[in-house]
Amino acid sequence: MSHNHTRVDLPEMESAAGELGRLARRVDALRDRASHTLVVSAAGADEVSVAVAKNVNAGAESLDGAAGAGAQRLRDLAGVVAAGSRNYAAADDLDSP
Repeated sequence: MSHNHTRVDLPEMESAAGELGRLARRVDALRDRASHTLVVSAAGADEVSVAVAKNVNAGAESLDGAAGAGAQRLRDLAGVVAAGSRNYAAADDLDSP
């Protein structure tokens, strides 16, 4: 009978969690820097200019929301990977003589 064993590289998991957290912070920093450049004013008071500006600004708001949600998912994933690493290490310690 063969036994399947899972090998877990705990330092690699911890490193991956750190990288995910850094990526989330980078997304947030880029959102902060870009937020003022994505908002436009209407070129004129005419209906078309106002409608175009409204649509561009709605798109910018949607993009910012999606980027914010993506950054939060990266933070959540970093937490899961870090917790998994800690839990695996704790379980491994319990199995050690």
